[in-house]
Amino acid sequence: MKTLGEYIRKLREDKDFSLREFAKKIEVTATFLSDIELGKRYPSDAVLKEIAKNLEVSFEALKELDN
Repeated sequence: MKTLGEYIRKLREDKDFSLREFAKKIEVTATFLSDIELGKRYPSDAVLKEIAKNLEVSFEALKELDN
């Protein structure tokens, strides 16, 4: 099973968003997004909702992977 960060990275790459481009869309720094994808940090529910909206997946699907 993928971690939350791995899943977010896969979805982002499937949509052909660069790290910087996607970070700008969800209004976080590229460093913060990178840390999320690497499992070093975890997003707040507000950030996770923005990620879900922009990647066109349900918030609940992402929340299930959030430890």
